[in-house]
Amino acid sequence: MLKRALILAIRLYQTCLSPILGNHCRFYPTCSQYAIDALQEYGLVQGVLKATWRIIRCNPFSKGGYDPVKKEINISEPLNSEQKEEALHLNEKTKV
Repeated sequence: MLKRALILAIRLYQTCLSPILGNHCRFYPTCSQYAIDALQEYGLVQGVLKATWRIIRCNPFSKGGYDPVKKEINISEPLNSEQKEEALHLNEKTKV
């Protein structure tokens, strides 16, 4: 219930305040979308902690960039196509 209320408040911010204030987020997805994704993926407590840490990192000294919420992966289940694609993308990014 509280998680849904928080997501609703973030969506209100996205539709009402964000267009007026402008986009200052250095990351993609934006910090507000990251917060929604974190809440949906990890629940209230961990989602709020992850969103708070993301907002702290979004500052003028940060380069920003692509920073999605990391999905929890159950190693006992086979990867779906989206997880395989993300793993390949991460592997390509880490090659030296």
